Order: sequence, then C-alpha cells, then structure tokens
Amino acid sequence: MLLMNRSTSRLVRPLFVFGARSFRSVSVRWQEKAIPTSRAPAPSVNNLSSIIKSLIDATGPIPISSYMKECLINPKYGYYTTRDPLDVKSGDFITSPEISSTFGEMCGMWFFSSFIAQLKQQATFNRDKFKIDDKTFRIVEYGPGRGTLMYDILRVFNRFVAGNNPIEVVLIEKSDVLIKEQYKTICDEAKSKLVKIDDLTYRSETRWGNRILWLKDDKPDFGADPDYMNFVIAHEFFDALPINRFVKTSNGWREFLVDLKKRYSKDIELPNVSHATTSSLELKDKPEFTIVESPRATLSSSIPKADPRYDSLIIGSKVEICPESHTYLYEMADLVKQGDIGAGLIIDYGKDTIPIETLRGIKNHKFVDPMTQPGEVDLSADVDFGKLAQLLKEQKGLKPLLADQGDWLNSMGLGYRIDQLISMHKGDEKLKKNIVDSYKRLTGKDERDMGKTYKVLGFFDDQYEGGVGFEKPKPSEGGKGQGATK
Repeated sequence: MLLMNRSTSRLVRPLFVFGARSFRSVSVRWQEKAIPTSRAPAPSVNNLSSIIKSLIDATGPIPISSYMKECLINPKYGYYTTRDPLDVKSGDFITSPEISSTFGEMCGMWFFSSFIAQLKQQATFNRDKFKIDDKTFRIVEYGPGRGTLMYDILRVFNRFVAGNNPIEVVLIEKSDVLIKEQYKTICDEAKSKLVKIDDLTYRSETRWGNRILWLKDDKPDFGADPDYMNFVIAHEFFDALPINRFVKTSNGWREFLVDLKKRYSKDIELPNVSHATTSSLELKDKPEFTIVESPRATLSSSIPKADPRYDSLIIGSKVEICPESHTYLYEMADLVKQGDIGAGLIIDYGKDTIPIETLRGIKNHKFVDPMTQPGEVDLSADVDFGKLAQLLKEQKGLKPLLADQGDWLNSMGLGYRIDQLISMHKGDEKLKKNIVDSYKRLTGKDERDMGKTYKVLGFFDDQYEGGVGFEKPKPSEGGKGQGATK
C-alpha cells in the first residue's frame, strides 16, 4: 500500500508572503455505584474500545462505516474531536499546506483565475444583467485542519480582490479543538475575539478584516442569495469520510463488517478476513477487532446493486463505496451553482478507478492496523475521484476537471514560484534546500511523494470554457520553472 495522504516524516513549512524576504516555519463516565463486595463490579464504559465492543455484543458485527464514525468523530473519544492531529509535537501526519505556503498560494490563484475567466465571459455575453459591484466573494472550506490552507488562500484574495468586493469565509468544522487552532492561525487575537453565537456557530474577523464563520453543522443552510460568488475547497476531507466495503458473490453482494477478534481463536477461523498488507505496518498492538464478510445480505448490500458501475463487475470483485461523499459533493456543487460565478476544488489521495481495499490507520507518522486503538489512530481510505467526477457532470451539470497534484501544481506555475523564492534567498543554502525539498515532496511522482498519489478535482458550471491548471505542464528550457533544478 502506498503512503498517500499522510506523511511519515516532518518537513519545515516555509511560509512566504508575496514579495517578502522573511519566512517563518510552522511544523506545524459513567460513574459506578457502590456494589457489594460479593459481586464483581460492572465494567466502566470509559473508552471508545469498550463502547464499540458493547455495540457489537448487542447488535452483532457492525459496518465499517459505523466503526469509522465512532473512531473519528465520537464526541468524547473520537480522533478528530479530541485533538489537533497536525500538532508539531503530537501530530500523526502532515499535509501539503503545512509543507509549503506555496501550495495554498496555488489554490488561491486557481480560484482567482477561475473568477477572472468567468467574469470575462459574463462581461461578454451577460453584461446587462451581471453586476459585479453587487457580488460578494464567499470562500467555504470543509475540514480546514489548522487553518493554514485558508490563511494562504486569503493572502491571495486579499491582495487581488479585497479592494473591490467584500470577502466572507465559512469553515465547516466539528472539532472545538481545531476551531481554536484555526482562529489562532487566521485571526488576530488582539483585534478580534472568537464569539460563540450558538452551539453550532462561531464568528470572528480575519487578520485582513474579512467576516469569518465556523459552522459545526456539517449540513448547513447557506441560503440562496445569488449575489454570493462561492468558491469551495475540501483538502484531505473526503478521505476521512466513512466507507462501506462489499464483495460480489454468486449469491449477490455481501458487505464486510467489523467483529470482535476474540471470537476467532485463529486467523484461519476468520470468514474471508481482509488483512492489512503494507511493509511499513506497525504491529505493536494486537488488533481488538477484525473485518469479516457477512454470510448474508445486509441493508447496505443494495448500494452496489443499484449502481451499474459496481453491479456490472464480475463475481469476486471487491469495492469500497462512500455514500456520504456523494452527499457532501452535492452540497458543494449546489454552492458553486448558487451564483453566476463560482468554482470548487477537491484535493485528496485516490484514483479515478473504484477503490478496493484501501482502509488504513496512521499513528506517529507510520501505518498501523486500522483495527487497533480506536480513537487514537487516524483512519482514511482512497477517494473515488471517478465517481465524484461522474456525479458532478451527470447529476449537477458541472464541468469536472481531474489531474495529478504534481501536474496541476506545475501547470499553475509552482515551479516558477519556487525559482522566484530561491532567487530571493540566494545566500541561504539551508533555506534554499528546504524550498526545493518541499517542491519535490508536493510534485514528485515517487511512492513517498504527493505528486501522483494525490489528485486535484476542479469543477464549475459547464457554461464556462477552459480550466487553468489542468493542462499538461510543458518542460522549460534549461530546467527553468521546475524549481528543484537549482
């Protein structure tokens, strides 16, 4: 299994401001009642493993999606709801925005370029009805991590558009821990406070004076105001959504479920168990749970049966399907279509083919068995970009564009930006090396790099032409524009 979205090493993140020569680095109970001594005390359900065990004891094996939800977003013990997974000291992985600020710059420039292209078309064919002075930029991010990506996007937008149109920011985030980190990153604590509006909403003001909202409700109502120009981004969001896994048998589709490992004294007793298979897997802890094939159809078995993309596969085929990804995708698509101008970006690791057995666990920058240490391990799975692109086109009438991250970044001009930064720091060999290493990490095609394993899915209304960044990059003379050649 390739390491796709979670890095196994920490890298310095050089944060470069446009035109600046300075940089900074961001590494980045239940209470028991008194019981007579003659009776053994009942076990206290005080950790996530016990909760999942009790659930399986009560209902039988559970879907992988249910297991993932408990592990990742359980209010008391979930991985994302109880910690900052990107913390420099205790974090388990690092993401592209934390590696280099140039990544966020390229995302910001793609949104700005999309805006300019769509504005040009509106000015040409819809001049009498389209009034740009009435429009507001709204940038919406799903799963914003520490807020680093949004910080870099806002640097771009506030440089180019803030003087003409207002900018609003909306962050979709469930974790109170991460909301506070995002606030620290994007806002000036001395100038604007983090105000709690209700249990699901916070507000503040960015360092640039933009209105910013946090929504803990992951199905928010954005209204239908056509004067908003919505630009939506989800970076490493879809990979953490819960999946279901199925196999096509001669008797129909069967779902893989999570069961207690202790039910089976030997692995050979496991019914069609799916084992993790990666050379870098950490096996310090014995798994408490295991994945087994259901002997009969479940309610979810109708999901692959209803879709010809899956049901046309031969007997023996395995698939992973993420129904929640479709829900979020429709939500993002509706936002983009709400106004005359808008665009979306989904950046994650995955393929344009059907995922098969990609569920993985990551802890301390290493792969671990996903069936161990519930709530203490980051769980993720490959994103089915082929399905997402199909839904955008066929269900929402949007134009999907797909590229490898490395190709997309180079087409957006990252190599030239790297050359510029190197020229700005000619006398600092260590910094120059960090810049080049970051570039290689983001765009390289090797197994441990992000350039090929990560995909970029851009989308906008199909009335618009083009799609900057999704053209194949052209080699420059003498290696110029590749950054890492210097």
